[in-house]
Amino acid sequence: MIRKFLVGVMVALTCIIGSQYASVNAASHVYGNEEPALGGIRLGANMDYVRSVYGDPGSVEVHKPHHPLMGSQWIRWMYGDSFGILFSDGYVKAVFTSANNGIKTEKGIHVGQNISEAKKVYPTLEKQDDTWYNLWLKRGDVIIFQTNKDGIIKEINLNR
Repeated sequence: MIRKFLVGVMVALTCIIGSQYASVNAASHVYGNEEPALGGIRLGANMDYVRSVYGDPGSVEVHKPHHPLMGSQWIRWMYGDSFGILFSDGYVKAVFTSANNGIKTEKGIHVGQNISEAKKVYPTLEKQDDTWYNLWLKRGDVIIFQTNKDGIIKEINLNR
């Protein structure tokens, strides 16, 4: 019993320390004071707002946490097979797109463009490896651009 408790405490501390470390490291590279959006949806928007913009989702998946310290359930709304929104506690935690389907960032960047176009409008975009670029936002939020080997954006994720 004590062993399970200690494992739980260690998991919680690891999550807390990791998130604080990411926030501190990201702070020096944060992108402006703007509130980035993907497909017109900003992090923190509620389900009613998303429904007012896109209507009812084509599919809904509910994911229960694997550990009690991970919070409440996560709900994923999908609009087609390439655009989705992830909610926790009724608020947007992530927005993602994986096709050139008309979904763009607030600066007009979309799947199918070259990453060089994203670098022009997001000057603090950081290359993580050959196909992964991060744009750190305030509060530790991030936009992740994934590309193919030729630098063409194949997925955009806005995450909290």
